[in-house]
Amino acid sequence: MYIALGAFAGILAGLLGVGGGLVIVPVLTFIFTARHLSDAHILPYSLGFVYLPALLGISAASVATAPLGAKLAHSLPIDKLKKIFALLLLAMGTKMLLSLM
Repeated sequence: MYIALGAFAGILAGLLGVGGGLVIVPVLTFIFTARHLSDAHILPYSLGFVYLPALLGISAASVATAPLGAKLAHSLPIDKLKKIFALLLLAMGTKMLLSLM
């Protein structure tokens, strides 16, 4: 099935003149999301591997803070945004490295 899906995505991407990732990534994301939703219930209030209270909390926080993030992104200078993003990546990378030890 995955070989046929990949071939279809490659042919479609070639006909459209776009990268194959533009076609295959949304399809695979849907397939694996659907798979996670259909797997065994691990916790109460879960839908497969998706814990619904966390989903609602993260969604609500994202919707509530998106306007602030957009406002900051448009008001801060580009150099400052790049430095903040670099520091965020450095902090996350350091945390990941430390978790391996």
